[in-house]
Amino acid sequence: MPEQNDKATFRDKMRVFFRWRNLFLLSAAALAIGLLVIAHFVPVKFTAVTKFQSRVDSVTPIRGMDNVSVLETHEQLRQTLRQRLTGRQAVAYVAVELGLLNGSIEQTPEGPVVTLTDSPQRQQSVIGTIQGGLDVRWDSQSKEVDLVSLTFTSGDATDAYAIPNALVAYYIQNVGSEISLQLKKSYGFLAERAAHYRKLAQELTDQKILMETENVGLMEGQQMDIVRRQMQGKVDRDAVARLLHIAKQKVARLEAMRDAVDSGAEMDDPSQVIWAPNPELERLGQELREYKTELDLAMTLQNMTREHPAIKTLLARIAIMEERIRNTPERIIVQEVYGTGGAAETWVAELAAAQSEVEILTAELDRVESQILGYEKMMTSYEGDRQKYSALLARLADLESKTAMWEDRRRRVDMALEAEEADLRMQVQQVEPAERPILPSFPALNQVLAVTFLGALAFGGLMVFFFNSKDRTIATGEQAAQVFEGVPVVGTIGQISTTGSRSRSFLCNWVLSPILLALIVVIVAVLTLSITLKLRHPDEFKAFREAPVSYVLEGDTASKTAELVQ
Repeated sequence: MPEQNDKATFRDKMRVFFRWRNLFLLSAAALAIGLLVIAHFVPVKFTAVTKFQSRVDSVTPIRGMDNVSVLETHEQLRQTLRQRLTGRQAVAYVAVELGLLNGSIEQTPEGPVVTLTDSPQRQQSVIGTIQGGLDVRWDSQSKEVDLVSLTFTSGDATDAYAIPNALVAYYIQNVGSEISLQLKKSYGFLAERAAHYRKLAQELTDQKILMETENVGLMEGQQMDIVRRQMQGKVDRDAVARLLHIAKQKVARLEAMRDAVDSGAEMDDPSQVIWAPNPELERLGQELREYKTELDLAMTLQNMTREHPAIKTLLARIAIMEERIRNTPERIIVQEVYGTGGAAETWVAELAAAQSEVEILTAELDRVESQILGYEKMMTSYEGDRQKYSALLARLADLESKTAMWEDRRRRVDMALEAEEADLRMQVQQVEPAERPILPSFPALNQVLAVTFLGALAFGGLMVFFFNSKDRTIATGEQAAQVFEGVPVVGTIGQISTTGSRSRSFLCNWVLSPILLALIVVIVAVLTLSITLKLRHPDEFKAFREAPVSYVLEGDTASKTAELVQ
């Protein structure tokens, strides 16, 4: 066997190809013809697409595990749409409606009920075939509307578009009734929940009113209000105590003057002197009380120390006001009366009035002190009652929020139910119905031609490689030198041909080979034309199949094939 040259040049490869050209052409043509013939027997598939809009509505209900209707979320809608659209019940309904299966359809409030009469094997075969050809895709998704495509692939062009249209129509028809039924159940459930939380909120509202009634001014106020009232009470107590002290001094003076008049003593002084509280002292006292109240609030509530500039300023003002009050007389004389006539009666009347003033101021002082004591007790019990009141308000706010949430859902379901029953809102709306497909989706013509062409080239090259590797013929002097080692090769002699061999060679090269080549070209062209007509022009393919010879003879097959392929 001659050794193969691993470093063969391009010229050597072309020499090998030219030597085995007939084998290459025959092998490639045989495979191309075979593949084109097989392509005619490959079952064609037709694909049709119907598009529809599906509302992703937050009030769309589904049945929960506890048989109670709850609200379906967007993602749950998308997950269940595929099952509702391509499930066994929907496919069985469409199969009976289109006559693919035998059975009956009964309309019920819960939806259509399909009864199949075919054998279980046929039911499984037909339904499985339809479900296997269905495909649901989302072309676009949003928070409100999804654009969905339902694709169906079948060997029958009529079924390819009829089945997806029927499935979408079934889905549109039954989703509306199903949603209306579930919305009614949802409405009852949501109304019950809203009433439940409304009742609990009313009970807490009653407790809140009772607590506010028992603690007037405490529950609705703040701690600062209580402290301010307490400070104001202390200021009022100091003012009443000062007035009471003045009144007692007045009583003591009147009693002394009455005793002097009763004894008949001579007096150089006026028999009657009318005194009155100094108004300037009252004004200074009021201003001092305001400064002290401001100081108490700043140190109690704002936690200011005596080193704070504001506290120092207030202390300085208070010191100045106290000094001015100490230097200001408590009373001033408004009138002096001289003489003794009727003085006793006058002193008695004034004394009685002064004693009455003392009694009134004493009672007022007791009232103010009781009020201050009440504020102190209120502060003692403030924290506990306030915590209870705050917890009650928090629970009440939570219940009111839940009540509002359930009420809002109930209103939305109510509006959705009214819209569904009035046919004002469609949950699913068909956008683009499927049409009867004219051309098959499988096999694709470009794929068939590509596989045929590339496969033929690859197969022809493989056959040349195989036969060349098995060939033992010595074709060149170099091969002879390698085979017959040590034997010098003087030269080569061309093929010695006889008259008969030359005749046979002429017949093969110039008669049989062109005829065979033309026959192969015609066969490949006719098969290419046939598969092109079948996949691209079904109507013309029928005419070609009925009378292929006349169809081909009507025009140039090669040009017609190229035109159809384009």
